[in-house]
Amino acid sequence: MVWPAAVLAGPETLPPQHWAYAELEHFEARGFLHLPGARPYSRTQVSGWVETLQAHTADCAPGERRRLARLVAEFVDGDRAVERRDDPPLVNYAQAPWSVTGDLELRGGAVAAPGGGDPRTSWGRGRFETTLHYGEHVVYDTRYRVNVEAEGGARRGENRLSSRERNWHGLTSDNDRAYLALEHGGLRVAFGRDFLGWGARRNAELLVSDAGNSMDALGLRLRLGRFELSSVAAMLSASQNRYYAAHRLDTDLGPVQLGVQEVAVFQGPHFDPTYLFPVSFYYGNQFNERADDNVLLGADVKWITRAGVLDAELMVDDFIYDGDPAPQKIGWRAGLTSALPWAGRALELRAGYARLNRWTFTHRTTSAQYVAGTGDLRAGEPFLGTPLGPDADRAAATLAWTPGARGGLWWGVSTTRRGDGNRDLSPWIPGTPYALPFPSGSVRRTRALEAGGNLRFGKLELQGAMALEDEAGDRRGRIETELRLDL
Repeated sequence: MVWPAAVLAGPETLPPQHWAYAELEHFEARGFLHLPGARPYSRTQVSGWVETLQAHTADCAPGERRRLARLVAEFVDGDRAVERRDDPPLVNYAQAPWSVTGDLELRGGAVAAPGGGDPRTSWGRGRFETTLHYGEHVVYDTRYRVNVEAEGGARRGENRLSSRERNWHGLTSDNDRAYLALEHGGLRVAFGRDFLGWGARRNAELLVSDAGNSMDALGLRLRLGRFELSSVAAMLSASQNRYYAAHRLDTDLGPVQLGVQEVAVFQGPHFDPTYLFPVSFYYGNQFNERADDNVLLGADVKWITRAGVLDAELMVDDFIYDGDPAPQKIGWRAGLTSALPWAGRALELRAGYARLNRWTFTHRTTSAQYVAGTGDLRAGEPFLGTPLGPDADRAAATLAWTPGARGGLWWGVSTTRRGDGNRDLSPWIPGTPYALPFPSGSVRRTRALEAGGNLRFGKLELQGAMALEDEAGDRRGRIETELRLDL
């Protein structure tokens, strides 16, 4: 049910899987946009960028114009009247200055993977999202997810998959987003649960990744000209008194964008004011006032050229500069994204390499490990950083062909190496050897070839992919399909 009503761009954020991220990144690779490294983006931000993109319509290939038209319908025309959106909500009601929207998404899919265990698996997924607006500057947004899968592995009987999810015979649910936000001009303040991803390349962040759990946090973002400051203060686990703090500064220097960031994981009876201030130096504070906190540093750069976007990131967990015999706990990544019009359509090439040394994310105090939730990786808690994990590296490349706004095809290849320290978060013990080969111990090498695509039919979207993996001569194939209905 929809009651037509005027709706303005609001401060609700786009979840990590939203289709608009890939479209914006494509136009950034074409040199039409400069995107900041602090995500998630809000509809207010995206609306402004899409209006900027409209000035480049003449520079776009025909297929790109259709993709741009979809962005305009969703974030410009659709924010004036909700029924004009490319993806209008299922329910919308407004009585100025209040408005309420509700949306429902259903997915069903299956995978066939011969060779070991049950070769067939199917699932059903649902998401229900509700937003409550007060004018154009205040919003409450909440989303609930429900998954149904066949019992198997950790999904048996009644058990916990992590501190956030409990399984009941294959049925799980998660309230992964629920926050109150205010955004006006260059200032945004949010309180509640939302995802957090910081870095030059989405889905490849080393230090602050949205690949795991969403954060229960108080967040701040302030834009002043070429500078953007972001800060969060979060609770990881109430039962374990674990907390998380992070801040980031983005600097826009035209074709070059720089980002520096710092995070801290610590335990205590309450959140420490030492880490509450957006402009401070966590490492210095913990050195002076505390002893057992885990403080990590990061920096990234993005250079937008005619050939595409070059990006790199450095993460420092522990950097030995005073000669003490100890391992260098660092990680780094570099990548290229290039988008070129071809035959009226668009080809996009992504390539990158990432590496994390052994003992990265570990800490002498188990409760301060760089892991979400209770901090127990074996209990299903994800890393707060890249899911690649320590003592591992990966080289990957993807070629995508997108003829328009209705779908596209992609092909990918990757090689991943994981050493003994990839899932063993035991800290390094002083006095023991640390100059180990990389990756260390018994190395698991996985090579993968993948191909897939998607096609939209109004509110229906069909996705499919095929993959062939080779691990130490053991080859496994996989075919996956999924049908999505967005009401």
